[in-house]
Amino acid sequence: MSSDAVHDIQHNATDNWIKSVDEAYIGLYVDNWLLLIFGGIPWQVYFQKVFAAKSTSAARTFSFIAAAGCLVMTIPAILFGAVAASTDWNQTAYDGDIPIPSDKASMLFPMSLQYLCPIWVSFAGFGMISAAVMSSADACVLSASSMFSRNIYKPLFRQNVSFLKRPYNRASENEIIWATRISMLGVGALAAVGALTVNSIYELFYMCSDLMYVVLFPQLLCVIYVPIVNTYGSITGFVAGLFFRVAGGELSLGLPPLITYPWYNHIEGQLFPFKTMSMLITLVSLVLVSLLAERCFGNDYLPASWDVFRCFVKSDRDKEPNSDDTHGTSMSSEMRSGGTGRFENSAMGIPSFENTSNILEQKYPSMHFGNIQTRL
Repeated sequence: MSSDAVHDIQHNATDNWIKSVDEAYIGLYVDNWLLLIFGGIPWQVYFQKVFAAKSTSAARTFSFIAAAGCLVMTIPAILFGAVAASTDWNQTAYDGDIPIPSDKASMLFPMSLQYLCPIWVSFAGFGMISAAVMSSADACVLSASSMFSRNIYKPLFRQNVSFLKRPYNRASENEIIWATRISMLGVGALAAVGALTVNSIYELFYMCSDLMYVVLFPQLLCVIYVPIVNTYGSITGFVAGLFFRVAGGELSLGLPPLITYPWYNHIEGQLFPFKTMSMLITLVSLVLVSLLAERCFGNDYLPASWDVFRCFVKSDRDKEPNSDDTHGTSMSSEMRSGGTGRFENSAMGIPSFENTSNILEQKYPSMHFGNIQTRL
């Protein structure tokens, strides 16, 4: 701001960098606003910090502080934009097009560091940015590889269960480590390809938040607050939401729109908040299909052999001991239903043990089962 080429940012501010929002773009602004708020929740880097907290209250406090910090950190970005808009670039060493084209707006920050700051400030600024980017990049590669090996490779391919009558042995810890190392090579290769093909890192980050908002946010919301969800609803919601999102097109990847939503403009693209619509489709599909699957399998409308994802199949510990054991049969039935006549935790494919102690003590009053939930 002290450079000779920079004018007072308050001078003609409404003409230079303070603009009004056109009514035609209100839907787009609301869509992006909700995306940035809720799309930033299901990130692995955030939950790494949450799980590292000493207590629940500390994690909650840090989350609120981080939310306020995000608002505070927008101030430097606004100031850089205001300074760039109030700069006479003819007085600098910049030899590009003046006025700066809109497609180079993402370069204003590095241009301001290079042409408006002393050399030592430029070096320090670029160095700190590079260090922060590298730190975030290696954390993202490691977390993505760990999630693949723990949440995809192990449960789908090396779990100690039978899937479609094929037995699988549980993966050892050493095997998981090697799977993580190999997946790191794959993730790194994909990251390199993305860096070479995508023109803007900001657009790539924005697109990642887009997918988090449309696909993962409804899943996380339902896993925490809607206990009836299961794999069938999860897959249906994932496919439905992703389809309507991809059908809207993506300019950064050169994907043309398959569906022209209301207010579509051939120059500006989609002006309808179709990303929020896709998120709501994911959420509704997830809940409705989960309810339908629970009704069909829980009430024996569909045979248990059709439950290919084993969401409602009884495990060995839930099997009834003997047909002639009246107490055991009744007790096992009530344990599976949790006292309500249905699977309490069908989303995980296992029964709920909340009321197990009460049920056992009612059946066998002479015995004490008060600590069974802790042992289980």
